[in-house]
Amino acid sequence: MSMSMTAMPDTVAVALSAPEVGAGLIALIVALLGGITAIVKVITRKFEDRLTGIAHTADATHEQVANNHDMNLRDDLDRLSGEFHDFSGQVIQQLKEIKLSLSDQDRQAREAQHEQHQRDQQSEERVLGIRQDLRSATENATRDRELLHSRVNETRQEVRDLASETKRRFTEVDETVRR
Repeated sequence: MSMSMTAMPDTVAVALSAPEVGAGLIALIVALLGGITAIVKVITRKFEDRLTGIAHTADATHEQVANNHDMNLRDDLDRLSGEFHDFSGQVIQQLKEIKLSLSDQDRQAREAQHEQHQRDQQSEERVLGIRQDLRSATENATRDRELLHSRVNETRQEVRDLASETKRRFTEVDETVRR
């Protein structure tokens, strides 16, 4: 079934303005935002835990600098450097995981959008087919009605002609009988 270039934008606009399409897009956006919010909360909680740990470490460092304990400041700094290295590695790993998750969600959203577009195109084609069938049926009905009217008029004329002919013959028979 072919569609004209001017009918397509109107049909697409109608399809895109359908409440179901808008509701689907809103649901998709809400789901994505919910997922991002959950990820951000988890990361924030881990950062807060790490910051709490760093704060405790800073307090411990302060105590070491004050020389009120047995451990050497250099040993504490080496331990902190190792912890920071571990922490930064974990943050980088978490960021990589988030990036992969967002990439996957983006791919899924594109696939869902593509599938919706295909369904919309199929619906458009069906609607166009129904419109063409309706036009054809309307044209056939109009043609059939005109044909019936024509036949009725022809039949009426034939009946009139037969009535006139019958009347004329009866008149002739009556005149023949009177003579």
